[in-house]
Amino acid sequence: MTDHLDRPVRARLGAAARERIRRVTAGLQHEADALADGVLVPKHRRLAPAEHWHPEPEESPGEDGAPSTGEAVASPSPPQAAAPGTRQRRIGQRLAPTAPAATGEAEAPDPRAPQAAPHHRALWRLVRDRAWTASWLDRLLITIEVLATLGLVAAALASFNMVDRLQQDLARLSGAPPSLAAPTQLPTVTPTLQPTPEPSATPSPPEAELPGGRNAPTPVATPSAQPPSLVGARIIIPAIRVDAPIVEGDDWDTLKDGVGHHIGSGLPGQAGNLVLSAHNDVYGAIFKNLGDLQAGDLVLIDTPERTYRYQVTSIRIVTPKETSVMDPTREPTLTLITCYPPLVDTHRIVVRASFVK
Repeated sequence: MTDHLDRPVRARLGAAARERIRRVTAGLQHEADALADGVLVPKHRRLAPAEHWHPEPEESPGEDGAPSTGEAVASPSPPQAAAPGTRQRRIGQRLAPTAPAATGEAEAPDPRAPQAAPHHRALWRLVRDRAWTASWLDRLLITIEVLATLGLVAAALASFNMVDRLQQDLARLSGAPPSLAAPTQLPTVTPTLQPTPEPSATPSPPEAELPGGRNAPTPVATPSAQPPSLVGARIIIPAIRVDAPIVEGDDWDTLKDGVGHHIGSGLPGQAGNLVLSAHNDVYGAIFKNLGDLQAGDLVLIDTPERTYRYQVTSIRIVTPKETSVMDPTREPTLTLITCYPPLVDTHRIVVRASFVK
């Protein structure tokens, strides 16, 4: 029921609010114009209306109290020079731009013109220095990221090339022709009936495995027959630049000292199978390029007495359980064994060479 009584009040309040918004907007616009012209604005006048920025000059009253229209209004007196050592601030005044002299000479700066405060200049220098530092830091980080990316790409390409090379070697060695050496002829034995002996409780010997791996059994020499020795001998393979000493035994620790001679295998130049093996991992890499040999390459066994020459006849990749490559032969034969692939002992590379008289 009192809604019609509140309408005039709301109208007055709305008009006052609109006027206040207009005055504040005009003050902000004049403040922006003053800052663009280089005039320092005090805090108590930053939101002042337009009339506080450009007050109109008062007209001098005439004799009858009314402002005179025929007389010119006196211009304000120029500002007095400040005493030495004091600082003046021009508040709320704008400097009208002056046209350059017609002679083209540069005008001297007006000492009365407003100058930026020292702390403003220091703040500008600080912002400029920080921007310069940030730009160089961004460039450095981008350079580091690019180099790291290139390094990762190079490492990936190198690993792919290594895997491709291993696959090619495996395919080439798997398709190598069989051994050219004559197969061993086993004599025919006529079976005879014998009584079946009762099984004994003796433990079964460990499963045989080719030398070179971690699980290869250590051969034990029988005390009744002293095995032949190759102490002081060396193996030389010119094709893959191998020149290493030969040590007795082919267990895991012994192969760290050189190329191991399998105990019980043949001697250089004599009938039988001379078996030599070496590491191809972190403990040694004497035979790391054994798979690069080709048929016809020479292998030299240098002993204190003489040098024995062998010629490569075949290259194979077998499993560690294929111990038949170490079986004795009738002809002087040399067998070289190492792990494959490099740093892994899942397979073996077996190189067979025949004696050259």
